[in-house]
Amino acid sequence: MSGPPYRTTFTIGVEDVVDYLRIVQRRLNQVGAVAGAVLCVVGVVLIVTGSDPLTGVVALVAGLLTVGAAQTRYFDRWRVRRGARRIVDTRASFEIGDEGLLAETATITGRVPWSSVTALRANERILVFMRDRLPVAWIPTRAFASEADLSATTQFIREHITDAGAAPRPTSTKPQ
Repeated sequence: MSGPPYRTTFTIGVEDVVDYLRIVQRRLNQVGAVAGAVLCVVGVVLIVTGSDPLTGVVALVAGLLTVGAAQTRYFDRWRVRRGARRIVDTRASFEIGDEGLLAETATITGRVPWSSVTALRANERILVFMRDRLPVAWIPTRAFASEADLSATTQFIREHITDAGAAPRPTSTKPQ
């Protein structure tokens, strides 16, 4: 890619959808991990004190399962294989240009203007376009031909989100 518009086409895989879920539901997974840890502690206390060992074992097992579901990709893969069959192994195309994002997937085709994008959540595996707290679109980083393409596209996106979604920054009132 030499410059905008940036185009990419890829086949959606199970791991792509899992990456999307992990970044969008990050806070939910954190809450699940804390709740599971609390259950583990309660279970251990009940077992060690001998007050109710059976309930302690149940709480400990439930806590371990909850922590495992929240902190590993295993449960997410299982959910995706069952619930996202309609989009796994389908083609997706994206064009990122001055007007915004044009998406063509198995479930939707449409344009998202930059004025509708307020944030970009990203990690080494995925880019997620957000409007406030709602995801608008996502692209796995593997969809880009090279690290340079990914970097240029990400910089372009961040510049346009800043231009479209950010309020004017206050200027300093301190005397110079």
